[in-house]
Amino acid sequence: MTEKGKVYGLSLYNLAKEESLSLEIMNQIDSIKKIFNENPMYLKLLSLTSLPKAERCQLLDESLGNHVQKYILNFLKLLIENGAIGDFSDCIEAYRSAYYKDNNILSVICVSAYPLTGNQTEKLKGKLEAHTGKSIVLASKVEPDVIGGIRLFMDGKSYDGTIASRLKEKKKILSETVL
Repeated sequence: MTEKGKVYGLSLYNLAKEESLSLEIMNQIDSIKKIFNENPMYLKLLSLTSLPKAERCQLLDESLGNHVQKYILNFLKLLIENGAIGDFSDCIEAYRSAYYKDNNILSVICVSAYPLTGNQTEKLKGKLEAHTGKSIVLASKVEPDVIGGIRLFMDGKSYDGTIASRLKEKKKILSETVL
């Protein structure tokens, strides 16, 4: 995360929190991020320094003006004015991090060889909530190379209970064994 993204994202979060709009704004900036991801040329257009800032801001007014909170529209214009629109993803990351911290939410990524069923996901989520005392936002990824078991990423740490990691450990032990 860039320093610029962190500063802008936290500033937006603090404003949203003061106005009791933090969840609504988070949902809307997630939607905008999705739009930018689906239309990368639009974000590139907003970043073009050869296009006057006023015209780029006008593009935002025309495309998002009636669909998002005024704070978000003004935030995006501020990013354009300060040449920081390219840091939008980092702004969202900083915003989400502050929101999760204030609302006792923990983001967890679960990696498994096969997609988890709805029941497995709910059980895992329940156990993690009981263990951490926080609400869990669980994202799943499928990586067939793990063979079986799961790997969790949360709070900046990795918890690896996969068959692949156990096999790797056994292989290391065997390679170090003197015969």
